[in-house]
Amino acid sequence: MNAAHLFRLSAVSVVDLVGQDAIKIAQNLTTNDLSGLGPGGGCETFVTDVRGKTVGHFIVFRTAEGLRFVGAAGQSQAFASHVDRYTIREQCEPQVRDEELSGIVFDPAVSSWIDIRFEQPLDGSGYRSASCPCEKVAGVYETPWLGQGTRLVLAERLGVDAALAQLLSNASAGQGSDAMSDDFGFHERRTEVGFPWFGVDLDETNLPQEADRDQETICFTKGCYLGQETVARLDALGQVQKKLVRWSLDRVPAVGSSLASDGKTVGRLTSVAALDAGGGIAIGFARRSHFEPGSTAEGTDEESGSRFIGRVVA
Repeated sequence: MNAAHLFRLSAVSVVDLVGQDAIKIAQNLTTNDLSGLGPGGGCETFVTDVRGKTVGHFIVFRTAEGLRFVGAAGQSQAFASHVDRYTIREQCEPQVRDEELSGIVFDPAVSSWIDIRFEQPLDGSGYRSASCPCEKVAGVYETPWLGQGTRLVLAERLGVDAALAQLLSNASAGQGSDAMSDDFGFHERRTEVGFPWFGVDLDETNLPQEADRDQETICFTKGCYLGQETVARLDALGQVQKKLVRWSLDRVPAVGSSLASDGKTVGRLTSVAALDAGGGIAIGFARRSHFEPGSTAEGTDEESGSRFIGRVVA
């Protein structure tokens, strides 16, 4: 497993909804309840279409101008178009910021490296945002990407190196640069934690409940929103047929490898990471027969054809 604690992402989706009706429009398109977000507050949510399928998966934060949606790269244009489609007379404008901002992720082990910059540090207890006096930093956000207390720093793309140097100036000599990694290291770490990534582990063909993050992303008591009927019916009937789970593996197969039990395919791996102690950990879909921790299946490596054993873990 990668030993880094900082991850400079090549791209991230950032969409600002601005205007007096931004929250109203977003509330009509998302699975979570955004109406109660106070200044700087945030939550995790899915954006859904009329069929209840996922348009996007974001962490959303209240801003002075409206809302900021942050998530995996590649979602912004589809989300902005979705907002435009359902905005008629309301005052709500989606602004895509992907080309302007870069993302640097600090895992919880080194959050103190940037928290010292704040008069009121983020406390690691939820989804919050804060301003940072460092030049070129557009904001700091608590996310669950690498576990509770993960910090995402959004910095101006052309000034990201200077911003990072300022943020790490209080770290031990050499420690900051030694701990830096990239997209590959980030995806290894989030796979270990078990956080699904839109465009990798799930996409627009999936229903929100298939991500197995109902508690974090869906409010079943909020008012109507696009796709609510499908989401609510699945909750009432309990009929989701597949969902993402964490698989413990006795070896490290390729992404896309399948798992079977009693001659039937019961799983498919979407993210895989090696563990220092041997074997691997993965995020992947499982059929209903293998939702429970302890369920096992035999896999076939997509590339080598070799066999491996997978066990669902909590």
